[in-house]
Amino acid sequence: MVKSQGFTLIELIIVIIILGVLSVTAAPKFLNLSSDANIAALNGLKGAMSSTSSIIQLKAVIEGINFGDGSAEANPALIIDGQAIAMRGNYLSPSWGRAWFHVLETNETNSGFSQPGISCDRDVCAAGGQNPTSAQLSGIDATSIPNFSNDGRFLILWFNGFRVPDNCYVYYFHPQANFSAPTFGTVNSGC
Repeated sequence: MVKSQGFTLIELIIVIIILGVLSVTAAPKFLNLSSDANIAALNGLKGAMSSTSSIIQLKAVIEGINFGDGSAEANPALIIDGQAIAMRGNYLSPSWGRAWFHVLETNETNSGFSQPGISCDRDVCAAGGQNPTSAQLSGIDATSIPNFSNDGRFLILWFNGFRVPDNCYVYYFHPQANFSAPTFGTVNSGC
């Protein structure tokens, strides 16, 4: 008589239990990838904004425009490709429609102004000129922003499906009064 060889029921149960334990420990690592992707996208947008700001500032210097000397008009503009770009000091204004919309080369179909408390229904939503004391901006640690002042203003950008109170956004802070350099940052605790 030939004995059939195979796995016993106990061996199969043990293998199934081991696979279950492995999947329970490995699943959270793979489930968190969307959060990592959102944070990476925020950091990419922050880098693009920082680079753009530096280029615009250098363009103003090259053209001999000094908006930070106190003698310039109240709301100066730098002309780029025939478009007036709003400036504050030698830096871009924290305005979406008068500054950032144009220099980030975006369009109305995939980006636009929105209210911070409303879920974004485009690729990117923005709200400019935001007051630092706004309850919507509770995720920002003001102590980490050099030259922070309550008279400064924020430009906030966030992605589709998020609201600013969700704490997943990029910010540009411009300390209006003293024409100091702006600060770029991300709030990603809710991504």
